[in-house]
Amino acid sequence: MGLTVLAAVHAALALRTGGLTYEIPVVIAWLGVLLVQGERRQSLRATSAEQVCGTACIAFGMGVAALFSAKYRAPLRLTALGAGFGYLLARHGLRGAARSGRELCLLLLPVLVPPPSALQAALEPQFLSVRFTAVILDVLGHPATIAGDVISIPGGAARVLAACCGLNSMSQLGALGILVACLFEMSAPRKLAVVVASVVAGFAANCGRLALLVILSQRDVETFELWHGTTGELRFTCLGLAVASLAFWLVVREPARETAAA
Repeated sequence: MGLTVLAAVHAALALRTGGLTYEIPVVIAWLGVLLVQGERRQSLRATSAEQVCGTACIAFGMGVAALFSAKYRAPLRLTALGAGFGYLLARHGLRGAARSGRELCLLLLPVLVPPPSALQAALEPQFLSVRFTAVILDVLGHPATIAGDVISIPGGAARVLAACCGLNSMSQLGALGILVACLFEMSAPRKLAVVVASVVAGFAANCGRLALLVILSQRDVETFELWHGTTGELRFTCLGLAVASLAFWLVVREPARETAAA
């Protein structure tokens, strides 16, 4: 009950910030932690010192979350991990927290998703996005040429900036993949396959959006702006989610088949 209240309050504070890229991994993280804790049975109990340290961590996490709840700030990324680790430490002690690898992995999601600004420049798949988008256009019957970060087709062209390469949506779908990997019993290669499939689905969906933008640049400026904005990005992210969900289903169902056969 205490963890549920902690998760609900922290998620509510996160939803007040207006930072969508922060809110999504927070909700995914707490949902996963609650589901994992619901099935975990821990007999370890914390010492008095561990309870004090855990309570201090909870106070830090929730205090910072409340302090910056009016507007997103970078320190908020640490608050879910601080509050969640504090709960595990206060409830089950350091040994119990160390055994809660899946919960800690999930609580790291708001720290890593989307990637910190210092890492984004290195992780942006701009080169691959330009090349794969050109391939999609060729398949659709629009011969594409590439000049640096500009993709051109007869009658139209679009520049693919690093910020347009879908890193946020890819990382969010990757977070969902990590959630699935933490919730279902499967081998390590299957867990890796789930996470990779979710990231690839996000990448492919964003390249599809870029191809559409290049085609729309030929004639329809108003529609181009629609698909270039948040509305278009969210629609293709949903498409990526649908593809990733199919991949999750295909990977997760295989162990069940093997178990039934045995």
